[in-house]
Amino acid sequence: MNGLNAFPAIAGQLVATAAFAKWTQSPRVQSHQAAFRCLTGLSFRMAAVGVQPQLHEIGNDFCAIIGGTAKGCAACRAVRERVEQAVSKQLGPVQFECAAGLIELAVPVLRSRQHVATLWSGQVFCRPPTAGDFSRAIAIVGDELDTGRQRRASRAYFATATITRER
Repeated sequence: MNGLNAFPAIAGQLVATAAFAKWTQSPRVQSHQAAFRCLTGLSFRMAAVGVQPQLHEIGNDFCAIIGGTAKGCAACRAVRERVEQAVSKQLGPVQFECAAGLIELAVPVLRSRQHVATLWSGQVFCRPPTAGDFSRAIAIVGDELDTGRQRRASRAYFATATITRER
């Protein structure tokens, strides 16, 4: 009987998640995201708690290539899950470095002091990347990338924005 009593709460969460997803795809939110990226050069995506934006939605080509592999996707998901837990616990912004060496920022969106969404931004470097950095980053996926995709990953990696503290 307890399972049946929980159904309205679960259904409410599903409706809230669907409504949130629809809102984030609205022209107004899309316009704000585009303006933020244009002004700062940084990605900007908002996702309901427990729903991580897909890497191809964020805007970093390197992340999309790596995230398109099983090992890369698992590595990114593990980091983002830990970060979201930290954001929920701290109820404040968390800056982190992913396994590939990119810096990201996660900021909680609060409603009545409740963490309802996370704003994800970043996927940039704090210093210019080196060949050694790329070798360590690409090692995440092992042999899951063929030569062509490794070349595209290299171009995308070194084309990723570098945002220094001064900037």
